[in-house]
Amino acid sequence: MKTNPTQRLPAWRHSNIAALLGLLCLSVSATAAQTTQSLSDIEAVAQEFVLAQLGGDKNTRIRVTGLDQRLRLSACAEPLQAFLPSSSQMSGSTTVGIRCPGGSPWTIYVPVQIRFYGKVAVLKRPLARGAVIGADDVKMIRRELGALNGNYVSEMTDVIGMVTRRPVGAESIISPSMITAPEVVKRGERVSIVARSGTFTVRGNGTALGNGSLGEVVRVRNSRSKRTVEGVVAAPGVVEVRL
Repeated sequence: MKTNPTQRLPAWRHSNIAALLGLLCLSVSATAAQTTQSLSDIEAVAQEFVLAQLGGDKNTRIRVTGLDQRLRLSACAEPLQAFLPSSSQMSGSTTVGIRCPGGSPWTIYVPVQIRFYGKVAVLKRPLARGAVIGADDVKMIRRELGALNGNYVSEMTDVIGMVTRRPVGAESIISPSMITAPEVVKRGERVSIVARSGTFTVRGNGTALGNGSLGEVVRVRNSRSKRTVEGVVAAPGVVEVRL
């Protein structure tokens, strides 16, 4: 009976062969890894590019989304280059181009989510329509701004002293449409009329024919001439008329 030659090999020979086969497999795996571009490097380049374009804003969160982890690209011998495609913008869901300029060039487009965060004014308690907002009524909290579509106020000083246009619930984010400046001129009240023409100024008294906040236009009747004119509310009880 013939005997298989491998059966006559000593045990230590078998272990050496197994070790060599294991090393060979590791070598092949290492070579494959070296010839494939790291996806984490691609993501890092995309994130760094977006952050640089936004001036390194610390209130921005950047996340690469939808990059296929099965993607296999040849390792780039040159530094990866990022660019913004013509149809993309630096907000919301966008796309960043990443290209390899080496001897085996390639280009891919990486989906990126950009989120902006900042502090917005929020009511601590419910307020009725026409309520004057005080400092104790407001707090500032951090929110994602993109989701608010501009319907927020980012400075507490722009809220204090304003009047609610409608009832507002507690924890509501204050938007410009919710508030208005207080009326400092009331219909039927006596007001000072300041008429200006260049450097020439005439002052008189009159009666307001409507309500007005700072900067709004109201009609007033001059107490002396009985003429009705329009002017801009310049201060509480003061209406400025341009001649």
